[in-house]
Amino acid sequence: MEIVLGFFIGVGTSILTSLFVKTFNDRFPTASDSRFFLTVKNPLRHLQISRARGPIATVKRVFNAWETKDENAYRSCWHDEAHKNVGDYFSTKQDLDEIVERFRANSSTYESIEIKYLNIEGVYWNVDRKTARVKTRYGQRLVRQDGLLVEERGRECTP
Repeated sequence: MEIVLGFFIGVGTSILTSLFVKTFNDRFPTASDSRFFLTVKNPLRHLQISRARGPIATVKRVFNAWETKDENAYRSCWHDEAHKNVGDYFSTKQDLDEIVERFRANSSTYESIEIKYLNIEGVYWNVDRKTARVKTRYGQRLVRQDGLLVEERGRECTP
């Protein structure tokens, strides 16, 4: 009898712990996503970010356009001659029209898009000092048209 009771207590405790951890992780980014952790990892992060207000503002506008599903705002974030490398080993190059078409298709797939957090890890200027890549960490909650909830955490180095 004691073994059965111990088993049920153990299963119940495990379920409650799992629910607590899931709720905590949903509400707060993981330690590796926090601004403090990113600053400890890269002490010059603040200096890099303060020098790169233009590229960072553009990345924030991209995520804002994604969250509001605003095609015009999204298109305005990209240069007319912009391209994006996608696919296996980034072997496929998309031009601006293909980038916007992909955005349009993704926007219609999701009923709602919520950016939970966006952290800038670093800014890497190209040799010309006119263009930069911004390394980001983000989390988002996507609700598809069929009601399926998708939680996504990712890292990108946005050109």
